[in-house]
Amino acid sequence: MQPRLARSGPLGTIIGRTLVEGLLCRPSGRADRWELICRHRLLARAAAFGAESYEAWKRARPANDFATMLPFLERAIDLGREYAGFFAPYEHVADPLIDEADDGLTAASVRRLFAALRTELAPIVEAITEQSTADDHCLRGYFGESAQLAFGLSVIRRISYDFERGRVDKTVHPFCTRLSGGDIRITTRV
Repeated sequence: MQPRLARSGPLGTIIGRTLVEGLLCRPSGRADRWELICRHRLLARAAAFGAESYEAWKRARPANDFATMLPFLERAIDLGREYAGFFAPYEHVADPLIDEADDGLTAASVRRLFAALRTELAPIVEAITEQSTADDHCLRGYFGESAQLAFGLSVIRRISYDFERGRVDKTVHPFCTRLSGGDIRITTRV
């Protein structure tokens, strides 16, 4: 069995030829082998760090204990920089990380995007802030878990979320992710 992998660019250069389920690789030279070993070690450390930081977040969040998370954030930045190093050269250290999340984007393209959004959104924000304070008492009540879940489900049904191709679950740290073109997951915290 030989999984499909990109054969060009940094990944193709480093991996060369993929064998057994993408885990056993045959790089083309000594430097490539060393880089591949280092990358696998980094990914293993990052996975362990992810589990450790998630457990810390589960304890720190209810206590509003940001100080506990600061070393984890610093370590996450260090791991991100180390990972980005495998994809040098780049214009900005965040480019490989951004590209991984959104193929083809760079820090420069994100800056341009936000500059365009700022131009359009700033007048809207200004108009809103000039209004009198809105009555927000409806946001300050107690809403039971089942009512919150029902409301969330009604909202995502209105945007035509396909429950045959995804699901909604509870979690400590909410997110939405696409596992594949036909599998989109939403999580919530109530």
